[in-house]
Amino acid sequence: YFDFIPDSDNYKPLEQIAVQINVSPRTLYVRIRDAYSLAGEAFVIPKYQIVSALVGSDTEADLGVSFEYEADKDVPSMSYRSYIAFSNPNYTPDCHSYESQFANYGRYFVYAKQVEVVADDGQIFYAFFGSGLMDVIVKASRVEVENKYGRPIYAAYKFEFSDGDGNDVTPEEAFSITWKNTPEIVEYFTVYGKDELLDISEKGMVLSKQYNVICFIEGNSMAKAFTPANIALATICGVLALTVVALCVAWKKQKRYLV
Repeated sequence: YFDFIPDSDNYKPLEQIAVQINVSPRTLYVRIRDAYSLAGEAFVIPKYQIVSALVGSDTEADLGVSFEYEADKDVPSMSYRSYIAFSNPNYTPDCHSYESQFANYGRYFVYAKQVEVVADDGQIFYAFFGSGLMDVIVKASRVEVENKYGRPIYAAYKFEFSDGDGNDVTPEEAFSITWKNTPEIVEYFTVYGKDELLDISEKGMVLSKQYNVICFIEGNSMAKAFTPANIALATICGVLALTVVALCVAWKKQKRYLV
């Protein structure tokens, strides 16, 4: 097999010679860099390097490079693949990972932005990190803290990030924690180490590696008992009680007259 080079002195014209010519696209060895995006975001275009030489004056612009993804941009995973395709029929790509010599494809990662975290007492939280979360274990543990808030602390939760080997990988940057279904007695929350008490209805707070403990603070349980629904229920119960008393008095009077 030979590459035909026009105007080369290495060739001489032959006449009336039966030949069989097979023309195949030139295979180009391509190395694709790892690439990633966050769940729900559009795919990014990986960087790549074409190692093989092109024919004649052809350049990469003549290849018509495009990317194909065996991936779901909305589902976090580290097992996705990416490939290069050429629209130029004279070339075909032979794809390989730049970072892994054993992978005949590019590696594409989709990182989660948010993960569900269940504390040891069943309280549900959601950890959100803008740079993505992948192969990270987020743990919420109840801890004992000094009460500096003048109200009872219902519970305090510490958030820790670790990898598969147990190493601390809590982000240096800020991350967010949200929650749902807090007990009715909880009216406020705060980040331990800070003085501000926030209403529990806000359901979220930005934490950091330095400030990674959330405290749930109890409110005024007596005041909370006097809600419109509770007042209405108490009124009904009072009316029923008075009715029962009146009936008992009437029954006793009737019994006395009969005697």
